[in-house]
Amino acid sequence: MEPVFVYGNLMEAQVQKQAFGRVVESKYDTLFDYKKGEAQKNGNRLFTVFPARGHSVHGFVLYLSPEEMGYLDKNLASYSRIKIILPNGKGAWTYVVQG
Repeated sequence: MEPVFVYGNLMEAQVQKQAFGRVVESKYDTLFDYKKGEAQKNGNRLFTVFPARGHSVHGFVLYLSPEEMGYLDKNLASYSRIKIILPNGKGAWTYVVQG
């Protein structure tokens, strides 16, 4: 299972059930030195996180199968998947708008 830090709609059980057919095992976590914001891409307004020293974003770490990761990669095509380090020192994925 792959850890994925989520900070938006995927925190909601209903959205998880709709996307993955199940409520995903998760735990509360914080991403330090990032801030929530908006970005424009292809004429669309998207919510994202971006580096911002001294700020933090609260969210959940979901544990997803490779197939579920593929689903996110396909359905979040306007986002890029990046590796982040959580406060416990472990790595996780998250999705951000780049460029």
